[in-house]
Amino acid sequence: MKKITAIIGSGMLEAVEGALQRVGIPGISVSAVKGYGEYANFFSHDWMVKHTKIEIFAHDEQADAIVQAIMVAARTGGAGDGIVAVQPVDTVQRIRDAERLPSSSPQASKPSAAEQSESPPKASGTNVLGNWLGVLTAAMLVVAVFVSVQHRLHFLTAALVGLLLLYAAVGLWNYTRKGT
Repeated sequence: MKKITAIIGSGMLEAVEGALQRVGIPGISVSAVKGYGEYANFFSHDWMVKHTKIEIFAHDEQADAIVQAIMVAARTGGAGDGIVAVQPVDTVQRIRDAERLPSSSPQASKPSAAEQSESPPKASGTNVLGNWLGVLTAAMLVVAVFVSVQHRLHFLTAALVGLLLLYAAVGLWNYTRKGT
């Protein structure tokens, strides 16, 4: 795999994005950067010029087409058009599922058992009981308002007692769920 990094004029981003989409690039990372090289802003105290940085991870056979698309779309012919750099990439691994993305090496696949044991545990998913407790909290507050209006009780007292009971129930549920 290759990592293509391009520093282009900020006004050229839309044209470059369109060119990359036409080449079939599924994703890019874009960030605003400041710096100077061949072109410097001598009217600024630090000479910095605002540019846009684009980073793309792609298969080896796509790299030349990507570079050419960027070069054609970003070129104005003036100083400060930017640069494009291509670097080899040994490994790209998706954080979500610890899957190694295909690269030019034949051994690119799922991580080994040793690598998987070092990775952090995956999230357990949606907390259904926690969602229901949130709904119950909202319902309890509505009931506290109704009761306080109908019986002329102090609303804050009714709501506080209800919230404390709910907080205790959530704490007890978390304690028993984690087993600590």
